[in-house]
Amino acid sequence: MVDNPNKHCLVIGVSQLAYVVLFLNGMLYIGSSIDMIKSNDGLYLTWNSLRALVFIIAIFLWARLFRRYSKKMVLDLMIISSLTLYMFSGAAGFVVELILLIMLARLFSLLPDLYKIKTIKNISIFYLIVCGSFLALTLTGVIDAKIFAFQDIRKQSMGFVNPNTFAYFVFVSAILAYLISDRILFFLSLTLLFASFFEVGSRSFFIGGVCLLVLYAAHSIPFVFVRSVVILVVAVSIAATLSLGMITAIYPMMLVDYVYGMTGIDINILFSYRFLIMENALGQNEGVSYFFGGVPVSTDSTFSNIVLALGIVPVMLLFLVFLIRVAKMLFNNSYSELVFLLCMSVLALVEMIVDASSILSVILVCLLLFRYKLKVN
Repeated sequence: MVDNPNKHCLVIGVSQLAYVVLFLNGMLYIGSSIDMIKSNDGLYLTWNSLRALVFIIAIFLWARLFRRYSKKMVLDLMIISSLTLYMFSGAAGFVVELILLIMLARLFSLLPDLYKIKTIKNISIFYLIVCGSFLALTLTGVIDAKIFAFQDIRKQSMGFVNPNTFAYFVFVSAILAYLISDRILFFLSLTLLFASFFEVGSRSFFIGGVCLLVLYAAHSIPFVFVRSVVILVVAVSIAATLSLGMITAIYPMMLVDYVYGMTGIDINILFSYRFLIMENALGQNEGVSYFFGGVPVSTDSTFSNIVLALGIVPVMLLFLVFLIRVAKMLFNNSYSELVFLLCMSVLALVEMIVDASSILSVILVCLLLFRYKLKVN
């Protein structure tokens, strides 16, 4: 049977446009985070306008695809329809971001594998070059970086609004390279992440980089049994992290007190008082909103923000979907994807990762809803 040439052209056309959308999203995210752009009203307005344009293109592409792949995309429609119920609540902004993420993730899932790998590799290289350039420009004095002082620790912003932004982009480059098994790009990214730690001081992403390196080394051991054990440990770690995330989102200060009682370590101070902020935000989550959300998001934790925005009931359903996905990946030996989910789960404890401008968020939603393996080997 010969393929329909019009369908083939549509797939190639959508592939090209989706590639542009995803790549431009990465550039927009960096652009809107650079201090010199943020401080210039005209440039910042231009960046935000481009971001809006990208989202309009994404919505248009999704609508066009739905006409042709309606059976495959019925799940998208069901989720999006459910989320629209929150559009008139205090969580409207967060919900819009989720809807756009689902649309971009669907576009990404329909890309041919070659385009997926090419997209990921190019965005990883882009992040690495931008961050490497800004590090060099800051150290040579061309860019005046902001200095942040916290708990006797001095951090440089490297030309971005926040020091964590620089570390985040380098970490993105590393984890994307890991996902597509590009060793050279992976080690270059980790080298930049570790080398910049004493200037940037981002503990979350430094620990994330160390974990990536350890997991890479563990899975490189040339014994099938050992590799199988490593995969099982990663899958169990994801489940444990998700459970911890749920506890953190519902009882943040109780967790802080428990850890302090067991170890003498105050994780609230260690993570810049994020748990106290979560506790204060959860004070708004009462009555019906406790179960079904609708409260404005106001913390750095993704788990906490999802509970605030959607409520306990939808979040428990998401929790089950996540666990089922992890089980499928485990049985299909999707090690790179499992490591990606583990990193994102850990990151979600203390950082906000629901962002339609982030390729990591797009890939995460793609793996959770549409594909349990990034590429067909």
